[in-house]
Amino acid sequence: MGRVSGSEATGLEEAVSFGSGKGLVGILHRTAPDAPRGIPILILNAGIIHRVGPNRLHVELARALAARGHPVLRFDLSGVGDSAPPRSSDLRASVMADVSEAVDEVVRWTGAERCVVAGLCAGADNAFAAALRDPRIGGVVCVDGTTFRTRRFHLRRFLDRVSNRRSWVAFFQGKSAVWKLFFRLPSRILPRRIRPREASTGSRRPAFYGMSAATREETAAGLDLLLSRGVRLLYVFTGGIRARYNHATQFVDALPEVTLGKGFQLEYLPEADHTFHEREQRRRLTGFLLEWLANGKEARHGIR
Repeated sequence: MGRVSGSEATGLEEAVSFGSGKGLVGILHRTAPDAPRGIPILILNAGIIHRVGPNRLHVELARALAARGHPVLRFDLSGVGDSAPPRSSDLRASVMADVSEAVDEVVRWTGAERCVVAGLCAGADNAFAAALRDPRIGGVVCVDGTTFRTRRFHLRRFLDRVSNRRSWVAFFQGKSAVWKLFFRLPSRILPRRIRPREASTGSRRPAFYGMSAATREETAAGLDLLLSRGVRLLYVFTGGIRARYNHATQFVDALPEVTLGKGFQLEYLPEADHTFHEREQRRRLTGFLLEWLANGKEARHGIR
């Protein structure tokens, strides 16, 4: 792991370069000599946001984790922040290669056999995908990652709109989504041969930053695989994505075929926004993560 000069390299925090050609850049958070030794953590970019994270969320998380004995590497993926451009036009392959090299480095640096990978938004999806490919990842933290709507979601969304004054104002002004649905109704009910010609889009996956997220079926299969391997999972959702997640148990409700046992934990922060603008919500997220690490087997995995 190469050193990089910079203003962030202070005390127990050191700017480093690593990976093929030393093209990946990150900040290494070392633990104090007298701190208990815990499993190392990798923090991935939230989409295309620099490694500090939205509202410096990743900085605060890393420092809190290091203070509790967990070495942390928060780094920029290829093409983000200070890291070099991607080596491949296949974005998924590039990201997976970057995470694998980051795991290589943190395992080499700490001597640990396993690590935890955490991410927000697209970072959560990347963490999940990486864990499926790398058996050295013993824990995954997904914050506002891919989720799926349920009947209860749609019912709650309907009730929210009915009770919202702004929704009624938009309705009478002709700006409501109800009117858009009404005008599209003929194309839904007319026989196919006389419907207006529409472009065929087929079945598409949700996509973020040019990367396709997992489908519901792929997510269910992935969860089964990770839990069968003993990988611990912490999922956190916020009120900031209310348009696609609006109640505490939605993620579990959407995947009834998956048996989620002791290795799985789900938390809901309805007062938090997607980028954790409020300091109190950042503290609550940090608290969830520290408690999850302390209560699980991975927290007791010592560094040799």
